[in-house]
Amino acid sequence: MASPNPEQEQLSKAFSDQPVDLYGTAELRAQLERIRDQNPSPEAPEAAPDQLGDLAAQAGAEVLGTSWETAQEAHAAATELFSRHGGVPVPELGEFASAGVEFARLKDSYEAMEAAGLRPEFILAPVNLHLQVWQDIYSGLREWQDQNRPSSAFRLKNQSDGDGLWVNDAVKNNWLSLSDQAFNTPGATTMGSDGVVAWKALVVPAASKAEGGLAVNTSYDLSATTLDAQAATIGVDPSSLTPENAHMPIGAYLTLQAEHILQDEPLLDSDTWTWNAGTYDSGSRAPASCWYSDYGQVRVNSGSVGNSDAVIGARLPVWG
Repeated sequence: MASPNPEQEQLSKAFSDQPVDLYGTAELRAQLERIRDQNPSPEAPEAAPDQLGDLAAQAGAEVLGTSWETAQEAHAAATELFSRHGGVPVPELGEFASAGVEFARLKDSYEAMEAAGLRPEFILAPVNLHLQVWQDIYSGLREWQDQNRPSSAFRLKNQSDGDGLWVNDAVKNNWLSLSDQAFNTPGATTMGSDGVVAWKALVVPAASKAEGGLAVNTSYDLSATTLDAQAATIGVDPSSLTPENAHMPIGAYLTLQAEHILQDEPLLDSDTWTWNAGTYDSGSRAPASCWYSDYGQVRVNSGSVGNSDAVIGARLPVWG
């Protein structure tokens, strides 16, 4: 008997509670069997069906996108960042699936964003990681860049107020509260092996303001919003948008920027700001983040929840 296809074994493990057909592999196998029955040939090798299945699995992984291959890539990126650079273990994909992450929905939204040129990115992110851990991760990334990419155009720098990461005092003082609120943002929550760090799976547009990825003139409280077009593009009813589901957590934003650093790719928001989830000061203020290239820092600042401007807005997430 032929050994199981490794891709199928991984799929079975990761998506045990979700029906996944890898690009019609079963149908391709059935077609081949029908052809062989109609045209028997003693020269046909017995391994042929499995070879075809392997090819179908590879093609299917590419076509299925977020439901498998992109999720694998996101998991590898998160492992590179958190396990190797932060000492924080990342849950396996199967744990995200068991927690209720809807990979099929993420796939549909990913493909819709991709077709619209919004440069979607799949993120597996810790949403309640302690600020000191983030500071250590960014400091470590700055040291890693110094050693491995000293000529990068996206260099982190060690400033007196932050080594690659700057967070304003008000956000620092409310970090635990903002983490608690991020824990309760939409989408399934997967707990890490320590039972403390909470993880979310989401797809966000990484395109620039000019490309439509950042819907500027959108206030945090959505009293002023330009999100309707982006919502329609990704299949979200604009009337369903709330401040709780329209903004990615700080942890997801810092994950996205850090993964760009590791890939030596342009960081987001060099001339704009993205609202992040949660509020403080009796709900009157909310965090917003950017890439301040002159200082070599990813910055987390804040603004009044009713503010709207041509340089601040939302990257509408789709939650898994």
